[in-house]
Amino acid sequence: MQLATVFSWFWRDRLNWELSDSEIALFFAILAEINRTRGKNNNLLESRISIGTPKLELLAGISRAEIYRARNRLKQYGLINFISGKGKKNYATYFLGNEFKKVSHIETVTETVSGTVSETLSETLSETRYKNIDIDKDIDIIKKEKKFKKEKKKFLEFVFLKEEEYEKLVERFGKTIIDEYIEKLNNYIGSKGKKYKSHYHTILNWLKKDNIDELPKLVNETSLLNENDGVENYEITKPELRKFI
Repeated sequence: MQLATVFSWFWRDRLNWELSDSEIALFFAILAEINRTRGKNNNLLESRISIGTPKLELLAGISRAEIYRARNRLKQYGLINFISGKGKKNYATYFLGNEFKKVSHIETVTETVSGTVSETLSETLSETRYKNIDIDKDIDIIKKEKKFKKEKKKFLEFVFLKEEEYEKLVERFGKTIIDEYIEKLNNYIGSKGKKYKSHYHTILNWLKKDNIDELPKLVNETSLLNENDGVENYEITKPELRKFI
């Protein structure tokens, strides 16, 4: 993969990731170093760099804390990957993430098909090692990942939930508990760079593991007051009940 391809793809799609200025600055600082030291084959995907945090601070113009946060976010979205260093002068190793491997994969297949358009279909398939690759499927995967982020609402920095998913969680467990677990999941993703297919089901699993009880359900949304309470014809709706929970 060439530098121009990486740059144009990232710059075109950066808004889909809602990246901050610090994250964009760090990405370009790492990309510049990878490009400067890339291998003889001129392939950025196969190039790695070992670089210390102080130098990244100078190149990106951001603080050490911002670097740690930004690199975890970039890793989460597959834009970069890194292996943390161990000990003094054992710097972290950085390289491009899986998102660019997908782009390179599609780019290679497209070039192969275009270059053999004058040949018969059977000859093309027999001469290329990509004969079993479903191009449409690869493109659909990228589109679905982008659609996923547009359909869901962003909570804090890293948590994505559909509006109805958030409402279901609040209805079952209460807003205070759910907001607490959203913050817990956000901090875990931010510190570990871990990916989850569904943040909704992850929160449900954590609640179950922690033995968090659901809120009591109301029958026909009326109060449990009886005639002995001295109040007649009084109803409590769900929002009113939750004030006392």
